[in-house]
Amino acid sequence: ADSGPILQPGFFHLLPVAIAGVETLVGDRAGAYVPPVFAVLGMVALFLLARRLTSAAAAVGAAGLVAISLAEAA
Repeated sequence: ADSGPILQPGFFHLLPVAIAGVETLVGDRAGAYVPPVFAVLGMVALFLLARRLTSAAAAVGAAGLVAISLAEAA
């Protein structure tokens, strides 16, 4: 059963804009730190959401599994 065309984004606009903004404000070498900072912020957000919805142990487990997931590294 064909469900129709699937939208697959090929370019996320926020990351290059954030990198350019940081490089403009801080310097050229600082742009390399933007993706890791976004990754840490995403994991903190996941932890806080999971802690609100479940327990602290489950939140640590969820954040830990995402941290070691190879699919998230790609």
